[in-house]
Amino acid sequence: MKKSQRGFIVPFLITVIVVLIASFILYLYLQNNKKPEIKNTQDVNSLNNAQSDTSVSIGTSSEVAPIATSTKDSFVNDGTKIPKIYSINPKQTDHQGTVLTIKGIYLNGFEGGTAIWFENETGQSGVIETNSYVPAGATTLTITLPNQLCTKSLGESGLPCSSYVGMRPGLYKVYVKPWSVISNKLDFMIKQ
Repeated sequence: MKKSQRGFIVPFLITVIVVLIASFILYLYLQNNKKPEIKNTQDVNSLNNAQSDTSVSIGTSSEVAPIATSTKDSFVNDGTKIPKIYSINPKQTDHQGTVLTIKGIYLNGFEGGTAIWFENETGQSGVIETNSYVPAGATTLTITLPNQLCTKSLGESGLPCSSYVGMRPGLYKVYVKPWSVISNKLDFMIKQ
């Protein structure tokens, strides 16, 4: 081996080893931080079948939500997941007091807190919030539509709401916002 080649081999091997280690670390990072995706209707059907383990009933914001008996760990949102709403049922109503069922994944925020937002056609928004009794990982939320919603999220502060938006006839965009991450928005209609 020539003298000029000896000085080249060691740095070259070190560079190759460093690149391989960095690639492996990047691969592990990406595997642990994959974004959720539903690939086909079979995945949605399994989500629908999972609701018996993860259903939560939520009253109006002044009522306490009951504690569910179990959760689905695979749908727990630790702040790194993007929430997704798959359906709202019914999609329209003609009165307040209607019971709505929202299905999706990664719906909850810190300690299971959930904020369900309704945005009207003029851009005004109101929220139905639950306390930390909603289990992390819930995939089905059942709420009763009130006649008015608080315009800002109060969390578990215990503070009274200072302003409300009325739930009048019209089209609303419904979304959840755990960990300050907004889900997709689905349409909901209150008819005359």
